[in-house]
Amino acid sequence: MTFDSATLLQVLILSIGIYLLLAFLRSTRGSGLVRGLGLMLIVGVYGLWGIADALEWFELKLVIQGFLGFVFVILAIVFQPELRRGIVSLGENPLLSRLLRRQHKDVVAEVVHAAISMAMKKQGALIAFERKTPLDAYIEGGVRLDAEANRYLLDSLFHHGNVLHDGAVIVRGDRVVAASCLFPLTENLEISKSTGTRHRAALGLTEETDAITLTVSEETGRISIFGAGRMDRGVARKNVEAVLQQRLGMADGDDPEDESSETEVERRGVGRFLKSVFTQHLGQKFGALVLAALVFYGAHQDLRFSWDKELRVQPSVGEPGAARPGELIVVLESGWKLEGMPETCSLRFEGTRDQLDVIAQVGGIVRVSAGQQKITLQNIEWVPPLGPGLDPFWRDGRDLAMEVIGIGKIEVKLQPDMVEVVTGDLDPNYEAFADQLRFHPDLVHVRGPQRALEGLELRFEDVVLGLGDTYDVDRTVALARDLTDLELEIVEQVSVTFPVVLREEVIGKVRLPISLLQHDASVEPHDFLPPGDAAEFEVYGRGLIPGDGTEEDRIRIKNFVQDNLRAFIWVDDIPPNSTTGTVTYHGLDDWRDKLAERLDELPAAANLRVRLVTAQKIVLTRRQ
Repeated sequence: MTFDSATLLQVLILSIGIYLLLAFLRSTRGSGLVRGLGLMLIVGVYGLWGIADALEWFELKLVIQGFLGFVFVILAIVFQPELRRGIVSLGENPLLSRLLRRQHKDVVAEVVHAAISMAMKKQGALIAFERKTPLDAYIEGGVRLDAEANRYLLDSLFHHGNVLHDGAVIVRGDRVVAASCLFPLTENLEISKSTGTRHRAALGLTEETDAITLTVSEETGRISIFGAGRMDRGVARKNVEAVLQQRLGMADGDDPEDESSETEVERRGVGRFLKSVFTQHLGQKFGALVLAALVFYGAHQDLRFSWDKELRVQPSVGEPGAARPGELIVVLESGWKLEGMPETCSLRFEGTRDQLDVIAQVGGIVRVSAGQQKITLQNIEWVPPLGPGLDPFWRDGRDLAMEVIGIGKIEVKLQPDMVEVVTGDLDPNYEAFADQLRFHPDLVHVRGPQRALEGLELRFEDVVLGLGDTYDVDRTVALARDLTDLELEIVEQVSVTFPVVLREEVIGKVRLPISLLQHDASVEPHDFLPPGDAAEFEVYGRGLIPGDGTEEDRIRIKNFVQDNLRAFIWVDDIPPNSTTGTVTYHGLDDWRDKLAERLDELPAAANLRVRLVTAQKIVLTRRQ
């Protein structure tokens, strides 16, 4: 341990804290018990901790460490009144009293005259002076007055015939703000059993707040003054004003409105304080300094710092170079790969402050082989090497889980169902035939972990077709995201051609008579009568009618079909002893050349087809 200025300052601060704690314990009620318990905790527990540390009894150190966490909570609960009064007593320091004075001397004089008058008549009274701590909670429980404080008002308020004589009066500044107020009773068990409720309430308020209270006993006529949980019982009437002013921070000769007087008081207070530092309780101060030095030394010896550090995980095949700061290199054999390994790992280093200085420059190398499941801290080669006592831990308490797997490659024949085509934004006049798409190339090689290649169902990301996509659309496709997450990749670049053609629409219907024909005209004429029903066809066109086409365009196409399409039945195909013939049709094989003469424009992707709507099988009637 180096004795620099920071160390000396820390020891000094610790010794001041110990001294103030012991001084406070001496001033509390039951101080013997409190001091004994405090010394037992500071000396006994610390000494036991030192013995356990010297003998390396780690279990006992752990028990003491866990016990200390509850000790301070228990002490805060058991000695809550003392702690509360100690905090309130901070406002009683003479150096701060000028900030807390709120009552003027004339108000004090009025109250004192009223108290002496009531004491002579043995008329009970309880008067509270509000200081820095607001008494609003008690004011709300009483009756608000907001009247100028004077002896006559106070005397009348506590008169036995007054409905407000029970309870207390609260004075704020130079005003009586409320009467008939109720205060909490003291929890001090050391006061006399004969102390009345009025006096217990006066003492209880000063334990809870920084208020000053004054009581007049109804039985004895004695005047008592209370402050900071202390009671001055039976104050002589000639001294009441002086004692009250002293409690309120207004000593004789001080004028609260006189700034020079306040400055003089402050100057004298600072002087007395500095003098007391070097002249009073030197033995106790020296003891506090020694105890602080021992505690600090023990803490320094046992103190271990922790530093959390993130290391970047860098897989490497073959012999790596030196690990850079903040890097963990995982060395693999050729043909193997890490799976389930995070990009970073979190460690916590514990050691002394000097030892932790090297953490900023630390890196690590670990070598793994096929089948190894974890990276343990014992297998890591630290660069630079960690000194003794500098212990690393995984922050989650577990070794770094990972798996070393083999890398393979398979050949896959691409099929149309491996890619989904989204056509929601396609031009309404066009349609895409996903089952007719073509891959380039259609035979690829997929590389990745062996486990992912087993039973692989290859899929690609969806392809979206938009308004500008017509005819043959070429797109480069990527492997589906869930497959790339498995660290699979396609060796070749794959593109797809999507056939996008004009959408087919219904143009209309035509009716044609059915003719009876024979393949061989040299045979005897058939003996069937012409059918009475006509054949009805539905006409479909693709790109034949422009977007702004009219009904005349539809009529022109239907007339073309009417003029060129023929429906007939080959009667010599009818089996003997049967009268059922099959309707066939032809005449549109060279429709493109013929229709081009009737239309202004015929796109290359245009198409025309017909579909027989009526029954294809017709029963014929034989001649008689």
